Amino acid sequence: MKKMSMVKWDNVCKPKTWGGLGLKRIDAMNNALLIKIGWSLITSSDSLWVKVLRSKYGIEDPAVPQSLNTKSGSFMWKAIGIIWDKVLHGIRWNLGDGRKVKFWWDCWALKDKPLIFYAQQPLPEELVNSTVSDCVNGDGSWNWGLFANLLPNNVILRIAAIKPPLNSGGKDEIRWAHSKTGLFKVNQLIFI
Repeated sequence: MKKMSMVKWDNVCKPKTWGGLGLKRIDAMNNALLIKIGWSLITSSDSLWVKVLRSKYGIEDPAVPQSLNTKSGSFMWKAIGIIWDKVLHGIRWNLGDGRKVKFWWDCWALKDKPLIFYAQQPLPEELVNSTVSDCVNGDGSWNWGLFANLLPNNVILRIAAIKPPLNSGGKDEIRWAHSKTGLFKVNQLIFI
């Protein structure tokens, strides 16, 4: 009788062109679908189910929460809370009028992290929740006095290369960082 050998699950999940069977990893697929739900909580605010979840779990304004309160809640809500950092990591903003984008907490100037991670000293209380439009002078130029002494020179240069938002610039636009089009797709996440 021929002896059977076991095949590692990682090998089974490899693409067929690499000698596997091309099966998707269940854990990666589950995470991708949870991230999709998290992404919808941010981008589909008109959907009834999003309104219900945001109301039930106390996400009151349309801003992107930095964390989710998962102390009480359904199993799904707790699972979304576990992967919430991955949702936040995928968010990028295109500036319009700058009224929705948080200057320190949202990824708009740099690709890797929000500006809060580059702050060289504690932020003054009045600046912590500033929007990008709050950091623009009436003449449409950056209000350097609000933040220039709080950030390193390389970050200041990056901000200087960005045109300040205008009131007539339209709405700020959220985009998915792991997509060339800016649209969220589950299949692009399976290997992230």
